Amino acid sequence: MLGYTLDALDVLLYVFAVQTLRGEFHWDNKTAGLVSSATLIASSIGGIAAGILADRIGRRRTLI
Repeated sequence: MLGYTLDALDVLLYVFAVQTLRGEFHWDNKTAGLVSSATLIASSIGGIAAGILADRIGRRRTLI
């Protein structure tokens, strides 16, 4: 359970920080949504790539 929590921590922190980022960089709703979508898409691509790599070289070496 702790592993899954830490895995999604970056997305969770972004959700908490998005209002501050919107104010600091003067983002509208469209830009904030685009950045949120890019975060989730990059996370899924990284998960797929790590899974393929783990199948080839092992989970331990992938995580290290």
